[in-house]
This record gives sequence, structure tokens and C-alpha cells, in this order.
Amino acid sequence: MVRLTTASDIPDIIPLYYKFFEEGQLSGKPNPMTFREGLKKLMDTGIVLSLVNEGKVVGTIGAAVYDDFITGDVSCLEAFWYVDPEHRGVGGLKLFKRLEEEAKFRGAQRLWMMHLLSLNSDKMERYYLKSGYELKEKVYLKEL
Repeated sequence: MVRLTTASDIPDIIPLYYKFFEEGQLSGKPNPMTFREGLKKLMDTGIVLSLVNEGKVVGTIGAAVYDDFITGDVSCLEAFWYVDPEHRGVGGLKLFKRLEEEAKFRGAQRLWMMHLLSLNSDKMERYYLKSGYELKEKVYLKEL
């Protein structure tokens, strides 16, 4: 089942955050307090969805909803998407489709999705292109 995330889901999401950080080879050090506070803010101002299996959150996706300063249109920008490996595939796609629906419901004109190069990069690119997304930008990171 996919549903909007509540504050009571946060304890289930924190272990997913650590797995996402490690598997995604993210930069810096994980800071669960910062993540917890950011998650709460995103729940208030954006979209955070949970994939629930047998009463436990096994996947989550979050996105900011904002007025694009270039066009003034409502836009949605994915911030994170992680599903426990044993629930990927159908479960992950359910989260993704529900994010698209929720973004439309909130009046978004466009949805920006991204993927980490270390997590199924070629597969994700093919999926996004097949789903009607266009490659618009690449992002580079330099540790300072």
C-alpha cells in the first residue's frame, strides 16, 4: 500500500535513510537529526509517500512542491526515493506512479526526477525515457 507519510512513520524511515546513504554512496556523513527535521518540513510543504508492507514502511519517496521562479508554474522536484531491495520493482513503481498522481493533484505542471549514478543508472534512465521524461540536465559534484 502507498500512502502519505505521517510523523509516526519516521522511525521506520530512518533505517531506510541509512541504507539509501550507503547504497547511493552519498557525500558527507549521515546526520539523522537533520534528515528527520528536513523530512518533517517536506511533509508539511511537499510530498512524502510511504510504501507500507505488513504495517511497516519499506520504501519512501519525497519531493518538493514549489513555484518555479523562472516560469511561475507549480513544479515538483524529487528529493529522494528509496525502497528496500526485496520490495523494489512493483513496490517502487507504485511509489513513483503515486508521486506523479499527487504532483498533478497539487497542481504541478512538471515533475523533475533524478537518479544516482551508483543505483541502477542505465535501468533508471531507460525507465524515465520510456515513461515520457526527457533528459534535461546533468549534475556534477565537487567536494570542497
